[in-house]
Amino acid sequence: MNDDNIQYKIQPILKQLHIASPILLGKGGEGLVYEYGNDAIKIYPHILDIQYLKSIQNFQHTLSKYKFSFDVPQVYEVDQINGVLYTIEKRLKGIQMDQKIINLNTTDRQKVYKNYYDAIRQIHAITFPTLPYGNIIKTTQSINSDSWTDYLIKVLIQKTTKTHSSMAHRISNYDQKIETMKLLIKKYLLSNQKCLIHCDYFLNNVLVNDSLDISAILDFSQHSAVGDPKLDIASVLTWNEIDPNVKQEDYIFLYDVAKKDYGDEIITYADLYLLFSSFYFADMEDPNFSMKHLNDNKLWSKYS
Repeated sequence: MNDDNIQYKIQPILKQLHIASPILLGKGGEGLVYEYGNDAIKIYPHILDIQYLKSIQNFQHTLSKYKFSFDVPQVYEVDQINGVLYTIEKRLKGIQMDQKIINLNTTDRQKVYKNYYDAIRQIHAITFPTLPYGNIIKTTQSINSDSWTDYLIKVLIQKTTKTHSSMAHRISNYDQKIETMKLLIKKYLLSNQKCLIHCDYFLNNVLVNDSLDISAILDFSQHSAVGDPKLDIASVLTWNEIDPNVKQEDYIFLYDVAKKDYGDEIITYADLYLLFSSFYFADMEDPNFSMKHLNDNKLWSKYS
């Protein structure tokens, strides 16, 4: 959907809510967030399922009962105008972390990265021992299982079936790599933990305040799941390359931090969850992240 079509969809909502001079606070994969008095309005030009947004609202209500050092999203109202869905929700304060780090020196970068790492571990402290592994928010695409590895394999099959026609010619030995990934999941990614995991945790989904503390974590959505927290830790360690302002010294610092908690084996988890995530997000509008890593034969050879 091009920008003109998106504007065509959102303008009636802005007009009806008397937002004459819209101030865009943020833009993500699902929607656009605008200032709305002391609150915020998020418009979803691509999403048609109102029950999905209400499921998010219910989950966020549960999440709001926990005590964190940062804010989490809270939807107050779900509605639609001309068939376009929107939510009125709590306005979360701060600057997206990818913008905040641009002019920071090494000491301040390490401070905010450590806070970024510690914040997701607060989320992981929430456990759901009675829930199955897999997606928390139910959609037509959600998957659950009695084991973490089975859940990962089911997701892998679902995603690669969806993207096969667009990715097979872009990835060398694509079908073989899918089968190899299944074996690597069974061998290395065993887990009996049932932690809350974000599953889309990267710099754009984190807000930072002037003190370099994490002020909010955004976008708990259809990706959020019950399972192995090392999936999120892997994203902390490997997804930074999405942002051009991340430096090599940032990676070194973060790996050193993670090794203190998880030992050297976190490198294996980081590598394999990176490959899994590359399959998972291959349906994004820009598949370059997935293509880069799925074609990294040096990475694959470490575990062949």
